[in-house]
Parts: sequence; C-alpha cells; structure tokens
Amino acid sequence: MSELKNLLAQLKAQSDVFHGLTIGKIIQFVACAARLKDDIILTQPANISASQAPDHLPPSIKHFLGQACDIPENYTDACWNAFKDTVWNEGMVMDWASNWEHCIQPVASRTLYPPAAHRHMCMKAGCNRTAKGLTLKKAEAFTQCNEGVNEGVYERTYYDEKIPDIVQISEHRFIERKVIDLWITLMLVSWFVCAVVLAQLDGAGNVILGNNDHREGPPLKKVRAQFS
Repeated sequence: MSELKNLLAQLKAQSDVFHGLTIGKIIQFVACAARLKDDIILTQPANISASQAPDHLPPSIKHFLGQACDIPENYTDACWNAFKDTVWNEGMVMDWASNWEHCIQPVASRTLYPPAAHRHMCMKAGCNRTAKGLTLKKAEAFTQCNEGVNEGVYERTYYDEKIPDIVQISEHRFIERKVIDLWITLMLVSWFVCAVVLAQLDGAGNVILGNNDHREGPPLKKVRAQFS
C-alpha cells in the first residue's frame, strides 16, 4: 500500500509529464524495463546493491525504452523514478503476464478465432450468422474425429505465399498450423517405418530362399510332366 501511495504522490507532483501517457504505455514501460533488469544492473558500479533499483538508467537503456514504448526520451527519467520499485520488485509478475501464451499452454486449452478483422464473426460469404450479425460461440477442441466426406462441389483454398498460423479446414472450423505440421511429420515417419519393415522382411525372405538352394542332401531331381 505504501508503494501505491508513493506512486500516486509522484504522479500528482509531475502531472505534466504523465499527462500524455496512456495506461498501455506505462504497462509496456514496466514490462520492458523488467526484462532489461540484468542489463541495468550490469552498468551500475560494483558498490551499488542489486537488491534495490538504481536511481538513474544508463543512456542506452533510456533510449531503448523511449523508442520501444513510444515515450519521449526526456520523460523516461520521470517514468523510471515513478515505477522503478515496481520494475524491481514486481518484475517476475510483469514477465509472467507478457508470456501469457506460454503460461496457459501447459494447463489450459487455447481458443482459436477466425483470422479476420472482426474476429468473432464468420468469414464465409452468405453465412446466416454474418447476415444476422450474430457472433460465433466459443468452440471446444476434441481429439475424436467423426467427420464424413460428401461427394460434390466444395471449395479449396491455395496459399501463394506464407501459410497463416491459423488455417480454416472447413466451415466454422480452424486449426493451428503447428498441428498440421505435426500430422505431416507423423505421416512421413509412419511411411518411413513401413518402408523399413518391408525392406527388412524382403531381405529376410531372400536369405531364406538362398539358404534353401544350398541346403545339404541329395540334389533335387527334375520332373517332366507328360500330358496325353
């Protein structure tokens, strides 16, 4: 609570500096500065404790934060004085928030949305949901596939350049390209394994036949079939 009161006091004292800054820029400044914590420590004198935030930023770090966060460089000192304790003490929390995708991947599913400007609307022309202005419901992912293929006219999409990260495979169904690459890899591996097994079986058969031709015992007699 004392840290929040101190922050509010600094914001009031330098209201002209923070007048043009948005909450998003401030959060971005704190997140970027937290990632550069080791670089900031590296430039400090040896007698400065690393457990507390330094009073001043190195010129290179100050210039980078100003460019990355779209903040005037002469404002970065004021931002650092106001948020340095947050950067130093809450850096792990900000780093966790900036890596949201890596945080949820081991414990939760990820919802895919159509890669369109309005991400919750169907992109298909003439779709009833698009015509009525309704949004798509959240889709759940299942491992079981019970899809059937009907003969007839269907649409096929070709990508001239880079394949997008999310590909539409059917109506209202999207899939990540990483999953498609995994399917292709598994298919190629299975083909390779089958080819190796068949080659080994064919080689074993040739060895057995070769051994039979040279087995010990009397030679085989040739029998001529006669037909009346």
